[in-house]
Amino acid sequence: MARAWNRVCTEANGKYFLFCADDDVLLDNAIDEQVQLLETYHEVGFCHADFGFIGDDGAELGRWVSHRGRFVDDGLKAWAEYLVATGCCMQSAVVRKDLWDAVGGWDNDAGNPADNSLYLKLLRHAAVGHVPKVACHYRLRTRTPDSWEKRFRDVREYYALAERHLMDPPPGLPVPVRQLQRRLSNALVLRLVALIRSATRDEQAEEAREFMLKTVAGNSVLGSLCSSRSRLVLLALTTANESFRLSKTYAKAIVWAVRRFQLAWDLR
Repeated sequence: MARAWNRVCTEANGKYFLFCADDDVLLDNAIDEQVQLLETYHEVGFCHADFGFIGDDGAELGRWVSHRGRFVDDGLKAWAEYLVATGCCMQSAVVRKDLWDAVGGWDNDAGNPADNSLYLKLLRHAAVGHVPKVACHYRLRTRTPDSWEKRFRDVREYYALAERHLMDPPPGLPVPVRQLQRRLSNALVLRLVALIRSATRDEQAEEAREFMLKTVAGNSVLGSLCSSRSRLVLLALTTANESFRLSKTYAKAIVWAVRRFQLAWDLR
């Protein structure tokens, strides 16, 4: 996937480019405001916009709209945020071609988070901008949604990409690496808990649970809440055995508590 993206954009010879997949839709005047911001703020390496979700039939399913409106963020501050969660939709992002060339484009081996692999490299050298405009419709495959296996692979690939970048954080990062690792673990634990509880087979849930316990659980708020003598809570929340699961109400209460602790931690 990323190899094809790199091949296409290598041939581009304009000052800026936007990469749009063949199943997504750009709206009228999709790039005007992003280009205007890039022309005004030369320190910005890429600028993105709001976007909508559409199904296979083209019907709009919802929108992602930033509550912040128009903004420009320092690159290193944004780097810490993008490491935890991809901060924009590629189909709405206008990128400076010379900076794309300088960082080497997307990582060919990044897998599903290949788009974020590019943003993390760009943010080491430049700021990021956003304009309050719905620029594109991102298509979700509603008739044939992603399989459980693909969603699990996506989580593993996201973890691998983040770990690789954490091994070489950019100089001057405004967030301590230890705190950033905790934020990343919190986010991935919540994704994995949801994934485990949506598993249709015991072996799926067990595989994802073991991955979580070996990688991010111990570094997360949930892992901190579950001491070595009370890991039964964590096991019960994520077990593959239906008879051993917590009630849905109890499980939701724990996830809610983790989110509250995560927010409190991030605001420290």
